[in-house]
Amino acid sequence: MNTTTRAVVIAVALLCAQPETHLFAAAENAQTGLDQRNREKMHNQEVLSNAKHPAVPPPSFDAVSKQANQGDPAAQYRLARMYYFGDGVPENREEAARWHAKAADQGYAEAQYVLGLLYSAGDGVRQDREKAVQLIAKAAEQGLAEAQYALGMMYQTGEDVPQNNDKAAEWLAKAAAQGRE
Repeated sequence: MNTTTRAVVIAVALLCAQPETHLFAAAENAQTGLDQRNREKMHNQEVLSNAKHPAVPPPSFDAVSKQANQGDPAAQYRLARMYYFGDGVPENREEAARWHAKAADQGYAEAQYVLGLLYSAGDGVRQDREKAVQLIAKAAEQGLAEAQYALGMMYQTGEDVPQNNDKAAEWLAKAAAQGRE
């Protein structure tokens, strides 16, 4: 109990002619209840912030497609993901790669990274590991933690790049600084 609360309890005790120990106990019980309620509020807020909001549907395929065709790289990336996963449209890996490429060409880091992964696996595009490394490196240089981590692991294992522990440590440290470990 802080000093302000303690002073209020003593003042109330004097005014009510109650022993202050009873009022201190009541104040402490009230404070415990408030603390519990605050914890519950924080938990409920966390649950709500992590839940999907049912009243706000995701943008439709037509809306995203319209924005993508107008050159919006974020919409192009979202449209690519819709094609890749068959979300609101039939799954089409080649079309997904095409839209990822449009966003990547505009410097959209997430699209560069994912397109790099697609080239590495030959998923929707002809496999091209050199191009994969170039795209992942572009995304990493823009600060995308997932790409930094992937590039660091590539240098650590020597996958598609010459093994280089110094570069591996550099990229892994950058990713870790952003919380990606």
